Amino acid sequence: MYKPNIKILNFLFVLSLVVASQGGYAASVKELSQLSLEQFSELDVVVTSVSRKPQKLSDTAAAVFVISNEDIKRSGATNIPEALRMVPGIQVARIDANKWAISARGFNGRFTNKLLVLIDGRTVYNPMFSGVYWNRQDVLMEDIDRIEVIRGPGATLWGANAVNGVINVISKKARDTQGWQMTAGAGTEEQGFGSLRYGNKLGENADARGYIKYIERDHGVNNDNTNGVDDWDTVQGGFRLDWQPLQSDSFTLQGDLQDTGVGTDRTTSSLTAPFSTTQANEVDINGWNILGRWKHKFSDVSDMELQLYYDSHEREQTELVSNGTLVQLYETFDMDFQHRFGLGSRQEILWGLGYRNISDKFLGDFTTSLNPIQDTTELFSAFVQDDISFADGKVHLIVGSKFEHNAFTGIEIQPNIRMNWNVTEKYSLWSSISRAVRTPGRSTDIRINQSVTAGTPPRLVSIFGNPDIHSEKVTALELGLRGQPDNNLKYDFAAFYNIYNDLRTFERGTASVLTTPVTHVLIPITSQTFMTAETYGLEMSLEWIATERWKLNLAYSFLEMQLHKESISTAATAESAEGESPEHQISLRSSFDITNNLFFDTWVRYVDELPTQKMNAYITMDTRLAWKPVKGMELSVVGQNLLNDSQLQFMPEILDITSTQAQRSVYLKLQWQF
Repeated sequence: MYKPNIKILNFLFVLSLVVASQGGYAASVKELSQLSLEQFSELDVVVTSVSRKPQKLSDTAAAVFVISNEDIKRSGATNIPEALRMVPGIQVARIDANKWAISARGFNGRFTNKLLVLIDGRTVYNPMFSGVYWNRQDVLMEDIDRIEVIRGPGATLWGANAVNGVINVISKKARDTQGWQMTAGAGTEEQGFGSLRYGNKLGENADARGYIKYIERDHGVNNDNTNGVDDWDTVQGGFRLDWQPLQSDSFTLQGDLQDTGVGTDRTTSSLTAPFSTTQANEVDINGWNILGRWKHKFSDVSDMELQLYYDSHEREQTELVSNGTLVQLYETFDMDFQHRFGLGSRQEILWGLGYRNISDKFLGDFTTSLNPIQDTTELFSAFVQDDISFADGKVHLIVGSKFEHNAFTGIEIQPNIRMNWNVTEKYSLWSSISRAVRTPGRSTDIRINQSVTAGTPPRLVSIFGNPDIHSEKVTALELGLRGQPDNNLKYDFAAFYNIYNDLRTFERGTASVLTTPVTHVLIPITSQTFMTAETYGLEMSLEWIATERWKLNLAYSFLEMQLHKESISTAATAESAEGESPEHQISLRSSFDITNNLFFDTWVRYVDELPTQKMNAYITMDTRLAWKPVKGMELSVVGQNLLNDSQLQFMPEILDITSTQAQRSVYLKLQWQF
């Protein structure tokens, strides 16, 4: 069974350094952190995720929020989930020290399946449930250029599962990470972490970098104040090579190799006494990926892009007492092509084709199993979008659709119509209507033996997937306003109204008596799509440069959910999702440059109650004090969750794992670039 180790990762890093060292030394580009707050605010924000091409944020017809590298640094966030707390409309809740529930515009949960997540264009959702294992998505935070977050459907360009949003993590180019960079730190919860990265030129037209990183995170605490078993450690290495042999052509090759271990409590069932057992589990997560991208420019109004990637992922979960194991293996090959060209003076056509092949194998146990245990699925897709400009380019009408064929529901069509109007140079209005679907995954073949009740005979409640289940569908209406009345103030408002059909429910079937492996009563629960819903809300972000040394960022979101079971449904908890996402969220970040070398940041967040989970609203605060004693070196101390000793944030929808509380923590960090 494939299992990379530290020696392999070290070899990968050394190999990357050898390759990179073949070129001459290039001076480091100026880091964003060296800019003043005013200079940083004036930078043009360019995004690529909305239309799969570079465009100014003010020209986009979607609710977009950009987390910059500087935002990540000054927030003190050590991973992607923590950084996503900045975004209005995104719900981020920690389940334990290595698991999160993350969603956009509601329907939050550990297995959230309506949010598409990409890392450098590589889809990272798990094909089992179309969600994300966040403890596998560990990247070098210093290498992130920006995180673009789209709230609302992005299915026309990105496909199924981009129902309520798209998160695209975009890395810096190799030319922007020249020289050496070292980070090291330790703290009460972040017990130890460090990284080493080296970048250099390979001749005149190519740049490369290699890195290796390590993290060790402490466990959380249980509700009875005992220690959890949810610790987390990762060793990861990788490389990136960018080559531009001609002005019209550029190539990128990058890859990562990971060895991760996490702990968790898992509750399993059996048909013999004691019928239910909770014990510590150790999960080994291993994998690697490689991605290649070719861009060719035909003219100023025409270009094409071809991207290929391969991803291998293995999860082996072992019960430490009984030695039972769960093994998941996934291999993904993906090909994506797009072409953009002008049509006359007022139209721009973007079209593309895609293919994805996923092979999986699931070696289960009595509690969780799949039939068949292994399978290969294929996804074929095509999209086309027409961007039509009016009024001297001030108004853009965007019309397009995605066409997909998947192995579970066949052909899916996902159209949208968007409009953006630059009213003046300082204000823009946009609106959209779009349709998106959440297609089923391999969980249609799953069986979860959820609970056993003692009796003669015992009663077994089992959840079954449904191979004939429909896709979940949403029709979304959105309206937005952006403005920058002066150089010191920016604001962004977005309102939405979503109509959902064929939402998943779990329906109880007719009980029956079975005699194998022992006599018992089986109570089946089958997944169906017997629910509809309406959600609506408002999201706001504001950036204010109070002085040349002090900047404030405010984000607020309001969400209302109304779920309705169909008359045929017998599901008892189908509408519980109404109370599993906060109605109100507020984030306030303060960035203050005390001197040119001393910086103080404060981040206060309010999260509303979760009535379904009987979880109260809470306020938390993070702070960061950073000092640059010499050029290229920064020392910082970060405090997180400072207002509470510990805080329970979320309970998973399937109660086979134990949630733990996020604790108050402090860590020290050194970053040295030379």
